[in-house]
Amino acid sequence: MSLLVVGMDVTIVNVALLAIQHDLHADMAGLQWIVDAYTLVVASLLMLSGSLSDRFGRRQVFQLGLILFTGGSLWFMP
Repeated sequence: MSLLVVGMDVTIVNVALLAIQHDLHADMAGLQWIVDAYTLVVASLLMLSGSLSDRFGRRQVFQLGLILFTGGSLWFMP
């Protein structure tokens, strides 16, 4: 399940780059900054979830992460 979510997430970001470029009038360097910022946030959340998993248990943190990801994805759907 986690590999499906990660693969889907990366695909969504790559597909959305053209719309982001159009809406923000970004050049290629700007798009690279957007992808880098997104990667940095995801990596930071992975480190946070790792420490929370040690404290509260892997299963609970994973389920909470799936719920938050699904809820956020549904919230921002056009």
